[in-house]
This record gives sequence, C-alpha cells and structure tokens, in this order.
Amino acid sequence: MGADFVEALRQYMADGLRQAEAAERAFLDFRLAHWPAEWGDDLHVLICGALWVEERLDFPDLGITILPDRDTRIPGLLAFKTHVRLNSRDADGLGDAVDRLETLLGMMAVCGQARTLHWLTLWPEAIEEPVLQPDADLLARALQYLSQFSEEKQEMIKRAAWWLRSQRDLSFGWGPGPSVFRRFIAAWNAFECLVKVVCADHPPKKLPRSEKNRLIAQRLADLGRVPEVGDIYELYGEIVDPGQKAKIPHVLDWAFRTIADQYGTEMFGPGPGQPGLYDIRNDIHHANMAESDSEKRALVRRALPSIEHIALVLFGLIVGFGVRPDYRVRCCLSCANWAADACTQGLLPGAEQGWHYVCDAFTPGKQYWPALLLWPPEADGDPGETP
Repeated sequence: MGADFVEALRQYMADGLRQAEAAERAFLDFRLAHWPAEWGDDLHVLICGALWVEERLDFPDLGITILPDRDTRIPGLLAFKTHVRLNSRDADGLGDAVDRLETLLGMMAVCGQARTLHWLTLWPEAIEEPVLQPDADLLARALQYLSQFSEEKQEMIKRAAWWLRSQRDLSFGWGPGPSVFRRFIAAWNAFECLVKVVCADHPPKKLPRSEKNRLIAQRLADLGRVPEVGDIYELYGEIVDPGQKAKIPHVLDWAFRTIADQYGTEMFGPGPGQPGLYDIRNDIHHANMAESDSEKRALVRRALPSIEHIALVLFGLIVGFGVRPDYRVRCCLSCANWAADACTQGLLPGAEQGWHYVCDAFTPGKQYWPALLLWPPEADGDPGETP
C-alpha cells in the first residue's frame, strides 16, 4: 500500500493503539485517500447470499440501491452490486453507511427475503484474498505437538482453532460479512475453549467448605442490613461457584506470569462504569447491544484486538508454536532499560527477562515491533510444558 500506509500505521501504534486496530485505522485512511473516482459519493458493495435480483431495488430512506448486475468474480457465489449513499466521505460517513446497510440486510433476513446474507466491499483488490506461503515446518511442529494431547483436549484445541479461523475477516475490505461483534464472540469462544484446556492440567485451587462458610458469614456481617436477592446472587457467584471469573485470572497467571494483572484489568475492567472484555462478551451474548449502534460497535472494535491477542497468544503457548508479544504491555521489551536482548541494569535474572516479565523498575518510553517468537519447553507448570 505504500509509505503513507506504513507511516500511518506507525503513528497509530505510537499513539497507543494495538497493531490490529492501528492497521485497521491506517487501512481505512488509505481507502479514503484513494477513493475510486467512479464511485462518486457512494460506497460500492456486493450483497452476497441466497437471493436473486431481477430488477433495480431502491430504498430511498436508507440511500441504498441494489442493482440486478450479478458480480461473477467469486465462483459459486450469488453477489449483486449495491450502492450506498455517503453523507460524508470520512470514517463517520462510512460508519453511517454501514449502519444503514446492516439495517436493510437485517430486515431482509427476518422478513424471509433471504436468510443467508453478507456484504462485501468493492475496493479495487478487495475480492482477492491475500496470499500467504504456508510454513510447512512450523505447521508440522504444531500438529506434532497437538497429537500429544488427550483426545478430549485435542477436541477443545481444534474448536478454538475453528473459532479463530472463522472470525479472521477485516472490516471494510477482505471478506463477506465483516462483523466486529461476530469476530469478538468468535475470539472469546476460542479463549473459553483454551481456558478449559489449561484448567484440565492446571486446575485453580478451590476453597474448602469451611473457608467458603467463613467468607459468606463475613460478607453478610459487613452488609450491616438484611441481605437482598442481589446480595445472595453476588455471593454465590463470587464464593460458592465463581466459574469463569475464577478460572480466567488463573489461566492469565499461568500464561502471562508477571504481566497477568495487566490483562486481568483488560478482562474485567479498570473500575466501575468501565467495561472489560468479560462485560462486553456478556452484553453481546445477552443482546444488551447491537452492532447497528455506532457507539457500541466502536466500543467492541476497540476491545477486539485485546481478546484476539490474548486468545492467539494462549493458543500459541498451548500448542507450542510462535507467539506475538503485545507491545503495549509493561514488560522488558517495552522498558527503556532493555537493549541488545538483555536488561542493561541487570534488574532481573536472565531467565526472567522477556516479553512477559516486568519489575518494579520498569521505565516507559520504548516502542518495539512484535516479532514471531518460538517458545521452547520450560520448567514444570510454565507455558510450553509438554502436555
């Protein structure tokens, strides 16, 4: 895409965005700067799925026109050219156009017009998938490592891989049905599969009944009033059967070690009124938000790189192939004291230096570009241990 895309990517990352979000923003900037002249003030897309269009369909209130022109560049796919009016040729204008397009497709689906519907942008090269050369050696190592797990664990890992594969499409340009919500839920489901795998080998410690009774009695005494239904529900979820809220911090500690608290903050939120990844997952799952709401979609889009990164790194640690460290976390690689692959101050032993370690002397001010790391087997209980 050229130097302007790379420069925008670097600037967004320098501003604190994760690589995935920075790439999407830079990608969108590039698209807006190179808007096809023949599109004018319309966004050109394909509507794909189980539908047939014989005559022009106009939806003036939505500013959308579906043409009876079938696009044949995607073999075996019914796809019809569609124009969506832009109120402004910028990110907000695109977001508004997508809102209207999603509204139309949603109504078409529930009204029985076509139940299988996606849309695909028509950027000049968006029809073609980026081509990658498979790394046969890396795949062979990963498959060999996978074969060492029990059948039950293999099944959970394969489910996680399916969820991660199913959500890898980029908004505004590389595949049908770009949905930030679907991508978030797919990444979260993959993460939950991997949590089960880790907890099967390294289960979190459970409180004995006597300790649970003591904690419940103490919490009730601290209330200073007659407990309400909500109080009992909260106590049960926190003490009697904490479920995922207990398993997730345990798995983060296992995988990310001394930087686990940073991911814990992202997972459960930094404080009241500041939703974490767990809250966002619940809101999507319980239909408390819709993707047609631009503010909610922006919230999920900001959170998406976090859950994707956590799931992908956890997958890499379990299956024994390379992982990409997160350049935003406080760790040795992002510390000003890090140089020449070592701590210049000798503040940590050599075995405790790297992307998932941090000490009290962490000094911000160093950006690094994540590189693919191959993680070797380590001591008992650490990521990379033979399953």
